Amino acid sequence: MRSPGDGALVPTGEPEVRWLFTSRIRRIEAAVAAALEAEGIDRALILPPDVFGPHPTTDGGMFHLHGVPLVNYLTAPFYLFDSIDTLDKIHRPSLRPLTRATIRLVEATAGASAQAFRTEG
Repeated sequence: MRSPGDGALVPTGEPEVRWLFTSRIRRIEAAVAAALEAEGIDRALILPPDVFGPHPTTDGGMFHLHGVPLVNYLTAPFYLFDSIDTLDKIHRPSLRPLTRATIRLVEATAGASAQAFRTEG
């Protein structure tokens, strides 16, 4: 969404910027970056979990405080919880690539315990 200057919002067709709060563990960061690249997902930021405070501003953010390795995905559209936040704002072309990227992340981390990731750093 953008404003043409008169205060009205106009859809751009682009998805909101995607934030991936990712533990500072090289293997996980590399898996996230590889999944995004492989699926052609742009407008994405890989951020450390504590970039804005002690934990990500996500539902799973508290896990970070307990040492759980994580990848928290969030888009924060500025129109969230506003009357213009309607189903037509879903960026449908992103749904399949995001799903495939999630599958890649699961596959890249399969078989490794949280403890193994923590010691890997």
